[in-house]
Amino acid sequence: MENQTRFDLNTALENWRTELAAQPSLSAENRRELETHLRDTFAEMKVRSLSEEESFRLASKKLGQLPHIEKEFQKNKVLIKRRHAFGFGASFGLATGLSMFLIGLYLAHCPGSVLISPFLLLHAPALGLLLRLHGTAYEWNSNAGLSQLLAAFLIYWAFLGILAGLAIQKIWNRRCYKVSN
Repeated sequence: MENQTRFDLNTALENWRTELAAQPSLSAENRRELETHLRDTFAEMKVRSLSEEESFRLASKKLGQLPHIEKEFQKNKVLIKRRHAFGFGASFGLATGLSMFLIGLYLAHCPGSVLISPFLLLHAPALGLLLRLHGTAYEWNSNAGLSQLLAAFLIYWAFLGILAGLAIQKIWNRRCYKVSN
């Protein structure tokens, strides 16, 4: 006669939690979320009239292997950080673009300003885009011309802001990675 041990759900959950705790990059919140998901899936399996052992085995199998789960959580963290960097960069760029547009209007109406040449050089890509789209017939002083100029400045600076935000995030990640190792 074989010696069969009775399945204990609490012991199985404790073993699963111990294995989960061995995944260093999962936060306590992630662990709670995973355990809740495991318990919900276990309850679904129990409703199907499966034994506790079979229900737990299928629920943990459905959840996936823990090292793979950890990798998925890491991917999500990277995507969230990228979205934050993208949003910050775009917001900063749009605010800078609006500021630069207003500074440009002020400089354009100041006779003999020595700052207008460096200002135009700084915005050469945005201005070049407008000139390329309109040719030499561009009306700088019309309402349509000013709104297009504003749009060009906002697009230009938003693009620069996004690039800066992503670059800062990449540098920050490298720095944090070096500190943690």
